[in-house]
Amino acid sequence: MTTLDPVVYLIDDDHAMVESLKWIVESIGLHVKTYTRAQDFLEDYDPQQHGCLLLDIRMPGLDGLTVLTRLHRDCPALPVIAVMANVEKDQLIDLKRADATDYVTKPLDYSDLLSKISRHF
Repeated sequence: MTTLDPVVYLIDDDHAMVESLKWIVESIGLHVKTYTRAQDFLEDYDPQQHGCLLLDIRMPGLDGLTVLTRLHRDCPALPVIAVMANVEKDQLIDLKRADATDYVTKPLDYSDLLSKISRHF
């Protein structure tokens, strides 16, 4: 992979979910960089790298909404697909305010997820 190759960033505190999603996304030929801590992603992210982010909203420590708000302040062009277990109206409003590109719900519909990811490549 070169710095110009697109990448799907994935942040989720659930190791099994990370491995499953990584395998699914790589199956369509995309490179995936995984993180189980949001802080690690924020330290590693290169705004020059084309890609998109799959972001778990509920995580211990630095939660997904905080990451989303920080990212769109500093890197507004990065598409972010929020991954949520439960869809609550207040959460959707918060995601919209923080400029989330889209969202998916757990349990995941993999074809829907891949379709939403593919829109950005």
